[in-house]
Amino acid sequence: MNFLYPAFLFASAVVAIPVILHLFNLRPYKVIYFSNIALLRQLTKESRSNLKLKYLIVLLLRILALLALVFAFAHPGAEKAEVVRTGKNPVAIYVDNSFSMEAVAEDGVLLEIAKSKAEKIVDSYDPSATFSLLTNDLDVSLQPFFESKQFVRRLHDLRVSPELLKASDLVAAARSRFGKGVRGSLFVISDFQSINSDWRKIEPDTLLDIYLIPLAAQAIENIGIDSVWFDKPSHLLADEEVLKVRVRNTSPDVVRDLPVTLRVNNDTRAVVNVSLEADESKVIDVVFTNKFVGTNAASISLDNYPVTFDNSFFFSFNVIDRIKVLVLNQQSEDRAFGALSRAATMLDLSQKSAASVAVSDLFDQDVVVLNQLNSVSGSMATQFNQFVANGGALAIVPPVERASLGKFTLLQDLSLPQFLSVDTTTTEVDLGVLNHKFFRNSIESWDKNTEMPFVSNKWMVDVSRFADWSQILWDKYRNPLLMQKTSAKGTLYLFSFSHADLYGKFAQNALFPVLWTNMFIESVKNEQLYYTIGIDQQLALKVGQTPSSETLKLLADDGSFSMAPTWFVNQQSRLLTLRLAGMIKTSGIYSLATDDVELSKLGINYNRNESQFSYQAMDDAFVTELQKQFHRVTIIDTTNPDLLVGVIKNSASGDNMWRFFLIFGIVFLVLETLILRFWK
Repeated sequence: MNFLYPAFLFASAVVAIPVILHLFNLRPYKVIYFSNIALLRQLTKESRSNLKLKYLIVLLLRILALLALVFAFAHPGAEKAEVVRTGKNPVAIYVDNSFSMEAVAEDGVLLEIAKSKAEKIVDSYDPSATFSLLTNDLDVSLQPFFESKQFVRRLHDLRVSPELLKASDLVAAARSRFGKGVRGSLFVISDFQSINSDWRKIEPDTLLDIYLIPLAAQAIENIGIDSVWFDKPSHLLADEEVLKVRVRNTSPDVVRDLPVTLRVNNDTRAVVNVSLEADESKVIDVVFTNKFVGTNAASISLDNYPVTFDNSFFFSFNVIDRIKVLVLNQQSEDRAFGALSRAATMLDLSQKSAASVAVSDLFDQDVVVLNQLNSVSGSMATQFNQFVANGGALAIVPPVERASLGKFTLLQDLSLPQFLSVDTTTTEVDLGVLNHKFFRNSIESWDKNTEMPFVSNKWMVDVSRFADWSQILWDKYRNPLLMQKTSAKGTLYLFSFSHADLYGKFAQNALFPVLWTNMFIESVKNEQLYYTIGIDQQLALKVGQTPSSETLKLLADDGSFSMAPTWFVNQQSRLLTLRLAGMIKTSGIYSLATDDVELSKLGINYNRNESQFSYQAMDDAFVTELQKQFHRVTIIDTTNPDLLVGVIKNSASGDNMWRFFLIFGIVFLVLETLILRFWK
């Protein structure tokens, strides 16, 4: 057995006091003469024996009571209490430095309160103890343990971090610092947001003592920007854009006419006032016009305090002046596509014979149309599939002439589901297709008398083979005429008829240019709108040229950050992949550039999960559940400033056996009193 305060054991000498008193009570008996003592002698023997036994039991109870009290004050434990108190058993202190710790409590900012608690824990141990500082960053470059003065200096330098740390990762980090099979204590100082609370998923560890120190903020009044997006994927020069912005109010108060400001390329482009009810989330439209070709860097922002990390949202998007379309024909140019190219100035449409196309021709295009091709080679089929995988759009228009029917193997070459047979019946395109998004904003007015095109010589489709495809066009009998499928990053379009069919005259109908133009617009894939710190550690960008390893840099536009990222380029797809390895810690606009050329701009944001202020309930049920997983789990209520130190000292006493010794001492004293009172 070990003791936290072994010096108290010297007080066990007090057991000599009842022994001395007992010896003084052993006085010689006084002799009294009687004439007849036959009966009296027997009575005397019995009384003397009982009295001697009574005094011996009382003496034993007094000694035991005194020893129990001495042991209680010495704080015995089943483990080496001195090792725990001095920190020879490792001690880790986690200080939550996430953005939610910027909230304010009665005593100040939560992060500063957490630092104060951590320092008080350190002061409660011997000066020779060492401590491991755990934060959301989990900086592996730091030495595992610090002496108290070094620890406090590190603590004072601690700032908020965009990183989120789940409880399971925290416990894993503590275990790693402690070492295998080592008993240790982990103090967790946090506001315990629910988003990070996965305690129940942690594997049991009977060598780990957990001390939870919850900090509570005052009612948090936060208004932040949650996310942004565009309804359409492509962005053309001079087009009117509608940016969707989700604004969240987590405060209990109503917000009226809060300005939300859009800046594009450092130019204020729109200001929208938003009103929100308490705990309301709302999507607002911010309208502006594209003015510049190329990558546009933008931010949407509002003013709100004290939580500020979600006040601004950064993103970037690419504006083009023309959509690049390559039409591959079996032989001669297609007249319908030629007319469309001349009419639609937004299109950079070129036509080539499929036999003369080169691989390099594909990856500069936004859309490739395989127009009435019977087949493609295996190598070209691989290139077309790679083109789609990299974000391109591939449209397939099948041949329907009888001379080509036995030669059409294109779908098989591309590993796509097969058609059945050709139906020569002429049918009209169903009027209901005009409700599809491809036409909804392109045809100003239509009614039941609107003239729809006819289709003949169409391939019949087994719908079950195309269960994961959506229909864009169909005839009055619900036969699919045009189907769409998202594949990897790109899009596939599959027609079951050809507009070149002279009988149907589809190309002469007003629906033809509307359909193809909208298909081209919808097919342009922009780069990812924004990235999130802690989630997007690898970024894939499409670049026009391959940079040299000596010149590629990632720079913050405000000049606060610069790094040479690890990267590689797929020469065929021209996709450049960056590995950030957790280096970026601040939101903003970043430029990817060589010494001479800016390749792209990136909008990088803080994780919005912390905007959802929901907390783990620190109740008895939670503690009971955790006690099944760890050696000891204690929630420390820090409203009493002396309680933290008291719990730490109690934790150093091993298994708190002093309580039992105190109870034993009281029991012994009560037994002594009962014997003296009732034993006659």
